[in-house]
This record gives sequence, structure tokens and C-alpha cells, in this order.
Amino acid sequence: GVQTCALPISPKPQNPSLLINLKLISKMVKLSADFVLQKCKTDNLKKIKRLDVWSGELTEVSIIKDMVNLEICSLSLNKIESLSYFTSCSSLQELYLRKNLISDLFEVRSLIQCTNLKYLWLADNPISTNPLYR
Repeated sequence: GVQTCALPISPKPQNPSLLINLKLISKMVKLSADFVLQKCKTDNLKKIKRLDVWSGELTEVSIIKDMVNLEICSLSLNKIESLSYFTSCSSLQELYLRKNLISDLFEVRSLIQCTNLKYLWLADNPISTNPLYR
């Protein structure tokens, strides 16, 4: 079945079974497989189609490469510097990375294999000040 994993900081969770307050996790900077599997209530990263982890201060999300069926990913309000984590996400349709630390315009090349990508949101990243950014 479709696995959805939503882990944002939220004063009033919309679905408490899928949401977690990341403030409870001290200084989490790396998104781990154990954490994602536990919170998404699945035993296989390949089953996850949606992942929402925002306001988590995340800097390293390499586990994304194992979520090959990921369709929607929201990692806004973190400290991610690279798009290279998404190279194997060929099913990815929507990627939301607002307010991260992506500064190199060439990072977008990492998404070339994401042929289903329809929405890419990089607003409020250092990259968005580049005159070639659009």
C-alpha cells in the first residue's frame, strides 16, 4: 500500500499518527532509515511515496536515495545544501525545499533523472538570488 510519512513541527497535528514534533529529537541533523521507517510505520523505504520532514534542522538526507518510489517530498525549513540526494528518485513529482541552504545553481542538474518532476520549490534558498535562477 501507499505509505505516507509526515513529520513536521506542528502545534496542532492534522493526523497525530503520522506527525512528530521534531523538537523532541535533540539536534537531529541526519535523517536516518530507522527514524523514517518507524514514523512511516513501514518496514521498507521503497514503500514510501510521500515524505514531509520540515523545520527539522536537517543537513544530511542521503537516506532519500533509497526511497525510489518517493513521489512527493517536502523538506522545507531545514539546512540541506545539496540536491544530489534525489538522483535515484525517478518517481518524484513534487519537491519542496523552501528555506534551505542550496546555493549552487548546478545542483539542479542532480534532478535530471527525475523525469516526472512537475513542482520544484527552492524559494528562500541562496540559489534564488542567482540572476539565472527562475
